[in-house]
Amino acid sequence: MSFERTSSGLSNAHLFHSVDFVVYVEGKYEENNSDLASHDQYFWRSVAENVMPAKTFKFISRGSKVNLLSIATEIISGNISNTLVALDRDYDLECNNFLCHPRVIYTYGYSWENDVWNFSAIMHLVDECILAMESVQKILKRWKAVFLNFFGRLAGLLALTWLPGKMGLSMS
Repeated sequence: MSFERTSSGLSNAHLFHSVDFVVYVEGKYEENNSDLASHDQYFWRSVAENVMPAKTFKFISRGSKVNLLSIATEIISGNISNTLVALDRDYDLECNNFLCHPRVIYTYGYSWENDVWNFSAIMHLVDECILAMESVQKILKRWKAVFLNFFGRLAGLLALTWLPGKMGLSMS
């Protein structure tokens, strides 16, 4: 169902989705499947859940930034309510194309990928991987000890049944 033909339709779309805000984002767009999530939707959903946890959102991808600028302009003009537009910053600030409005949201870096893959995120990932590797090493060491203990006992039992026969002794 598309409500994007008029400003009124955009303002009221949140009612049909039973959310506080509809958020239009960049990212892969398939006209017949607005429920298909893009990477941009995952990023902005995470931001929204952390910044405004008491609000509900419907995220809709609309392809490139060019497809969102008309909606952003209508928001700034006051013609659309209950709607947010989330954009990659790209070079908008440097090129004087930055749209300044509380409901037009930009990434901090050039794109959401730059926001996600910053130095502290990378260092956190490295720390987690090192901890995971240490945990794996501990698990493998413990498993090896259990394995060797089991086969050590099994070898002892086999020796008890096999060795007397080799020595010509009878177990019966």
